[in-house]
Amino acid sequence: MNLARLRELGEQERSRKESEAGDAGNATTVDEERKEAKYKGQTNVLVATLIATISFAAAFTVPGGYESNDVNKGLAVLSEKTAFKAFAIANSVAFSSSTAAVYTHFMASIGSSSLTDENKLTRRACAFTITWAMIALMIAFISGTYVVLPHSLAVTIAVVLCFFFYSGMAAAVV
Repeated sequence: MNLARLRELGEQERSRKESEAGDAGNATTVDEERKEAKYKGQTNVLVATLIATISFAAAFTVPGGYESNDVNKGLAVLSEKTAFKAFAIANSVAFSSSTAAVYTHFMASIGSSSLTDENKLTRRACAFTITWAMIALMIAFISGTYVVLPHSLAVTIAVVLCFFFYSGMAAAVV
């Protein structure tokens, strides 16, 4: 073997070792990304489950309570008020959105654990539905509070300001 051939073999060995070291560093980065994605997914499922639990409970413990007389027994006392109807709709949207996020995350977890574009899209869909569930839960809270409190200018202003604050928050998130 001549000197040029030895140098060439040395260069090949060094570049092979560098590429192995680079691949090991890349593997660590991918592992870290997977751990971070798993942590975010677990957090999203926790939030969605809490929203589903809260909105499920709110559906049965309605603002104002239930009628106890014979004619309308079991019906919500405030069912004819517009704010109560807004509460019922927003609460339903919160429950269905959070349940959809849990289901979507569940179906995504059955698939591969790789960070493919499809899995990233699924995780974004979960985050999107959770965002809408949070907004709907806030609207349900605001309208439920509004329907049971005595109406005054201060309460109306507070409700309107809360609505605009949460609308701005939603626009920033979405």
